[in-house]
Amino acid sequence: DLWEKSDVFNSFRYPHLKGKCGDCEYTDICGGCRARPYVDHGDWLDEDQWCLYTPKGGEKIKVSFNTPEEGDITWDTDSETRLNRIPYFLRAMVKKGVEKHAREHNIPLITIELMEELRKKRFGNDAPVFKA
Repeated sequence: DLWEKSDVFNSFRYPHLKGKCGDCEYTDICGGCRARPYVDHGDWLDEDQWCLYTPKGGEKIKVSFNTPEEGDITWDTDSETRLNRIPYFLRAMVKKGVEKHAREHNIPLITIELMEELRKKRFGNDAPVFKA
């Protein structure tokens, strides 16, 4: 219940960043440091004033699924939904790791079962961490 409904966890899972971090086209990939704004202003969603990048005001850059370069690996709907529930600052790393494993083992379709198998290998517990 805490994991699913906590305002704090949800603000990390689905952040509405403020200031230049909220305006930045790299928000969905980078997200900036959340510790520095918390220490500086008491608000982890505030802008990271130490970031030297100045947003250009362009479209948000997204992590793509099933692009032509990555077309050898497909995510089924449930596994993509689960991936999107992982906190944004870990999502790209998890996606890259799962796809790397799938390529190395000639697995063309990412499923929840595969994600669960890899999670258990990595963390060694049987309880689901992210529900579909």
